[in-house]
Amino acid sequence: MPRQNMATMGVRFGSWCALERAAAEAPERPGLLQVRAEALLSFPRGKSAMVLYTATATDESLVAFVAGRGAPLLARAAALGGRLVRFAEATLPEAELERLMQHFTERFSAPPPGNAEE
Repeated sequence: MPRQNMATMGVRFGSWCALERAAAEAPERPGLLQVRAEALLSFPRGKSAMVLYTATATDESLVAFVAGRGAPLLARAAALGGRLVRFAEATLPEAELERLMQHFTERFSAPPPGNAEE
């Protein structure tokens, strides 16, 4: 399957920053975030550094999400090796997340560890 960049997926992610700076760097709009490890992780079909993909509700800012209901997800991602985060603003973040997760799972045959069932 050919690789798709994030622009063709419907969202454009910004630059990576340290995970501990997530609250300071998060946009004031709804959207998605990715958390990655510094090293590649093994999946059934290949390797990726992605630890977590998640999204706000359509009426929730990324700032509020990171400080509130997303904080435990980010803490879990950090415990799983996540070190960097980046954000993408989106009008329909949950729909974009679904598409992104489907693409990742099809490509690697498993979700990122932060999205896997505990």
